[in-house]
Amino acid sequence: MDQYIIAAGALHREGEKHTLMSIKGTVSGQEKKVLSPEGELVAITDIHHEAACHGEDRVDRHTYVLTDGGGREHAAATPHYAAGSDPVDTGWPLCHMPRADHADVTLEGQEYDMVMHSGQDYSLYDRGHREVVHILHRGIMGGWTIEDETGLPPEDLCGLFVFCRYLERENEFMTV
Repeated sequence: MDQYIIAAGALHREGEKHTLMSIKGTVSGQEKKVLSPEGELVAITDIHHEAACHGEDRVDRHTYVLTDGGGREHAAATPHYAAGSDPVDTGWPLCHMPRADHADVTLEGQEYDMVMHSGQDYSLYDRGHREVVHILHRGIMGGWTIEDETGLPPEDLCGLFVFCRYLERENEFMTV
């Protein structure tokens, strides 16, 4: 198992100081750039929105996308509501957004399930429901630990981390 740390947007192997990749936000919007240690663009994450039907804004009407430096889609995740939270089944809550807690992920041609156990604990499961990536906040130490059973490249791990953060934001209450 490979272990990594993401702190201050920099990914490195646990116990090493050499940065493998870094994640940089943009001035506006949700797009994130994944950069090599030399600062070269390796990948971009963003959220692609599907047109809403009849004013309906549902969590599963958009997709998190990881594209490589050439703009080709490399990974995608579609978020979904938690059990018992889908507004189609239960109606729209009055004082909070319906809770989203998992996503279907396609990465390197393989299908996975990403689960948000809490805002600080995420797992990526293969179709046999075996945990292959675990992302956990390090508490007071700051940063995040990533445990990878699959040997994914650093840019994919950064993309998955950003997907986790996107999923967490699905549950934020929008204010105007």
